[in-house]
Amino acid sequence: MAGKLDGQVCVIIGGGRNLGKQIAHTFAEQGAKVVVVGRSLAPLEAVVASVEAAGGHASAIAADVTRVDENARLVSEVDARYGRLDILVNSAGIFVNPVFAETTETEWNDIMDINLKAVFFAVQKAAPVMARTGGNVINFSSVMGVKARVGSAVYAAAKAGVINMTRALALELGPQKIRVNAIAPGFTLEPDQAHEIPPGVVAEMTAGLPAGRPGTAAEIAAAALYLASPEASFTTGTTIFVDGGETAR
Repeated sequence: MAGKLDGQVCVIIGGGRNLGKQIAHTFAEQGAKVVVVGRSLAPLEAVVASVEAAGGHASAIAADVTRVDENARLVSEVDARYGRLDILVNSAGIFVNPVFAETTETEWNDIMDINLKAVFFAVQKAAPVMARTGGNVINFSSVMGVKARVGSAVYAAAKAGVINMTRALALELGPQKIRVNAIAPGFTLEPDQAHEIPPGVVAEMTAGLPAGRPGTAAEIAAAALYLASPEASFTTGTTIFVDGGETAR
């Protein structure tokens, strides 16, 4: 049976762990050739090995996507290797909530660089290659892009930026047959961090949540698969909240 993404080349920035790793497996199962990207090669190679062991196709490229020149090099390498780029997933990010009164310029830059700047320039450098065949971009925001809590000012600003930047890029790139959407996860137990979260924190974060539990990486990856698939061909400029009802309350 043909997969939904047969023959497509998918770059997953942040593909070495957590949601990116799950998306790599999900997309490879659907026939995509996945390229996992991150700063360190070792975790990327581990994902490649696990994808290939499951019968999928994967490769790895180490890059620091907070640097514009590294985004250009990444896209150039993918183009040279595969001759196309169909799907770009911007799943890299850091969740840091420094105390407002003590936030430093370095902390501001670190949060903005990976959560917002890197997303913009990854799309900018990928778009000319994607335009040759059409394709789509999947950015990652968060429920914190529309909600807030004490200590979240910088992170929330970055994730709100992703939501509106996604809208703007959908308008910009639509004529090139490139769809641009975003996913905003709620509290999710990701594979590489689930064991680090104390049960008390899980209970606190899910108290009153309509779903009554945390999300899973597989559920987030399923939303990404929908956006990458032909079923979403009329979906662009939107953000899908996979949050167990967090934004409903």
